[in-house]
Parts: sequence; C-alpha cells; structure tokens
Amino acid sequence: MKILKYLLFILASLLVNLETLNAATILGKAAIYTSSGIKTYPLVSGSKVTYEYESLIKITGGTLIADKGTVLEALDEGEQIAFQVEKGSIYFRILPDKVRVSFKTRQGEVFSPKVALASNTLITGRITVTDKDTIVEVSEGSLEALTPRGLVRINPGQKINLAQAEVVGAVPEELVGKTGTNETQCIPDCAV
Repeated sequence: MKILKYLLFILASLLVNLETLNAATILGKAAIYTSSGIKTYPLVSGSKVTYEYESLIKITGGTLIADKGTVLEALDEGEQIAFQVEKGSIYFRILPDKVRVSFKTRQGEVFSPKVALASNTLITGRITVTDKDTIVEVSEGSLEALTPRGLVRINPGQKINLAQAEVVGAVPEELVGKTGTNETQCIPDCAV
C-alpha cells in the first residue's frame, strides 16, 4: 500500500511538472566535425551554441552548415524554427514545403515564405553575420527579408545587405548615374 501511494505521488508530481519537462524541444541534430572525428548532439530549442568547428545542422526539411566561429541559438516558434544568429556564416538548404525557417540578426530577419511557390521546391544560399552587417545570398528559390525599410524579396542570384536593405546582386554591370559616369552601385538613384 505504501509503495502504491509513493508511485501515485511521483506520477502526480510528473504530471504537474509536465510543461517544464517539455520546455526544451529537440529541433534536430548537430554533427560537429573535429580533428578527432564527428560528434553528434541534439539541437535543443533555447540553447545558444558557439561552434568551434564546422558543423552540420540537420532539421526536418532542411540542412545548415555553420562555419567555425558561428554563434547561434535555435528557437521553436510554433510553425517555424528561428535561428538567432549573432555572428558567423551559415550555408542553408531548405525544403519550404516541409519546414519554415527564419534567421534573425541585429540588422533584420530573413525567412522562407509562408506559401512556397510551386516552381521553387528548394531554397539554398548563405547568410553571413558580422558586427557591422548581415549579407544574405540566395542561389536557388527565394526568401523574404524584413529590414528597417520593409519587406524585401530575395530571388535566385541576388544578394542583400540587411544593414542597408539594398539588393546588391543581380544589378546590371554598367549603370549610368546622375553624373553621367558608369556606376555599378548607385542604387536607388541610377538611370539606365
């Protein structure tokens, strides 16, 4: 009888603290490549990690490669996984019909669109975060960026600096600016 009361007490304690037990959601796996081999760890929501080695991060519907020195925190935000990136470079490959991902930095936020276009079944690219700026490059598919100047779409072959909120890739090679000289980076005041 005493054992049954003890087991019921433990079961009741677990049920009361069930929310606390679920607080750290496992979002995927991180494989860290060191000189002594590969070590695999769970990617836990809310854990801030500094990657001292190049690391492969696998989530359902996506793969990321964090360069050496990258500092990020993965967060479960219900319908999407958010990566709070403090510094470093991340290469990404995302299947937008399987997962929604966002990258949050001091300069803005970049995310996969809510509705994936039928022609874009894959989003690939790179995000590089430094103390001064964030550069996002898209190789395939498209992303949306929430910048200080508003919502911007980044298409294949384009690069954007979130600090300036300007698309700096896919610009015609020679533009004639207001002064009549060839200027390649005179956005937005250029005339062709």
